[in-house]
This record gives sequence, C-alpha cells and structure tokens, in this order.
Amino acid sequence: QEQFVGNYNKLHNAEKHCMAYDLMDVLYIPNYRDKNASHPSRKWGDDSSNLIKHWSKLSLEQVIDWQTDSNRYGGDVNRQTSQWLQTFLYNSSTLELRNCVEVSYNGLDPVQKGGAVYFFLILKEMFQMTTDVVTALKSTFSTFRKEGLTKIRNKNV
Repeated sequence: QEQFVGNYNKLHNAEKHCMAYDLMDVLYIPNYRDKNASHPSRKWGDDSSNLIKHWSKLSLEQVIDWQTDSNRYGGDVNRQTSQWLQTFLYNSSTLELRNCVEVSYNGLDPVQKGGAVYFFLILKEMFQMTTDVVTALKSTFSTFRKEGLTKIRNKNV
C-alpha cells in the first residue's frame, strides 16, 4: 500500500514536471474515430485522454498507434518533445524500472517509440497489481471508510 501511494506521489511530480516543461501535448491520446483509417485525420477523434490521469482506460495498442502516427505525421517539434519526455522518464526511473520497461520498449519498431509509449509502459509496470493486492487494498479502504483512521494499528492520530 505504501508503494502504491508512493508511486502516485511520483506520478504527481512527473505531471508537474511535464506541465512546467511543456511536455503535456504528447500525453493527450485521442480516442479512435475509425481505428482502421489509413490517415490520422480520419483515424482520430476530437476528444482525448490524459495519459497520466487515465492510463488504465487506454490500451497499449492505442498508445502505440498514436505514437506511430505522431512520429510519422506530427512534425519535428512533436518528435523532439516526445524524445525529451522519454529522456526525462528514463533519467527519472530506477535501474530496476528501466530494465522492466526496456524489455517491452526495445521490442518495438523505431517508429513506434517515443515518450507516450515509454510513459505508458512505466505506468503499467508501476501500477501492475495482482488480484490479491487489489483485494487487500479494497479491504483496507473499506475498513477505513467504516471505522476511520483510529482503527489502523501503529498510526497516530
């Protein structure tokens, strides 16, 4: 549970950094209009999801598809911003996290690589939960909701 909360704090700090350094544009992943369209203008809709806030609602396929279209059609500024984001994330990650992410990331084609995909893989790794972890968290939240902080052992109020 502490690791889960700590990861959310790291995520919040990463979001602040992305906003301060104007990296957020590459993290808005549009929703499909027509997934099978051959050109991005017909493939992507007008609404989008913030990868940082809604990553669990996105699929790896959608993020890779968006990254690929961004790399092909987005222009030099977009590609540079994506590269800066990926570099920031790489440099901010522990060696263990990098190694886990690199397994998936290195298997991608170069045109599929970029900051959005790298961030998605990091989030997937950081917040990967087994059924047992989800059950334990739900139980803790349920107890807290019913009994409050005073019923949690070893915590001062």
